[in-house]
Amino acid sequence: MYTNCFEKKMIIAEYTTNTNIPLDELWSKLVNVSLWQTWDETIEFSELDEPMGEESIGLIKHKDFEATAFMILKYEYMKKIVEVRKSYFGKFKLHREIKRLGAGGAEFIQKIEILNQTAVVFSPFIVNSLKESMVKSIENLEQLCLKEMMCYERA
Repeated sequence: MYTNCFEKKMIIAEYTTNTNIPLDELWSKLVNVSLWQTWDETIEFSELDEPMGEESIGLIKHKDFEATAFMILKYEYMKKIVEVRKSYFGKFKLHREIKRLGAGGAEFIQKIEILNQTAVVFSPFIVNSLKESMVKSIENLEQLCLKEMMCYERA
């Protein structure tokens, strides 16, 4: 499901999908900041020098952009991570939420809010780019989890 809307110079792009990957497997990849670039192709590197939790601060570098700090605003164990970053397009919040589904799978929700006066001007480019990036990163995350789960089964 895709949604986007424009409110008070803010863009919201959201992508939700269901997966057969167990919630705990997804969660372990979401909280391991040093692995983000293995499933999000837009990231060159990312690091967090302290355990993930509210107000944790890290460093992230997206390809073709300078490295920037990010901060975890909200952290709910095995449920939700909300972080804030600065980027070329301005300050933005990234929400990642997972919910357990009945048969061992999970619903994965990603939402990005961009808070910038110029965001409305660039909105078609930004929203489409964000949607493509979210879809690809979730697909990559699923593949990473599946690959590791197959290794566990062989051991």
